[in-house]
Amino acid sequence: GRTAWARILRKDQYGRAVAEVWTRRLLFSRKYLDEEMLLKGYAEVYAGGGAVYGRLGIDSYKQMMDSARSGRLGIWKDGHNRESAAEFKARVK
Repeated sequence: GRTAWARILRKDQYGRAVAEVWTRRLLFSRKYLDEEMLLKGYAEVYAGGGAVYGRLGIDSYKQMMDSARSGRLGIWKDGHNRESAAEFKARVK
């Protein structure tokens, strides 16, 4: 059991909290969950309307996602042939 902290960035159009979540590495060092998920290929950057980004911003987040994609990590293990969350949302609308 590790302790996690969160800072709410804002609420989305559905009333859900969008937050930064982190754990402590050392006394003053933080490990951010969103960044870890992007780097390991467990998340993708959503660039649609109303998107909110944490401390590093969209450009850094896209670089992390591209690194995981080029390394074929996590959701990118089968390459680029997958439906993104934005594509899914547009298709089922």
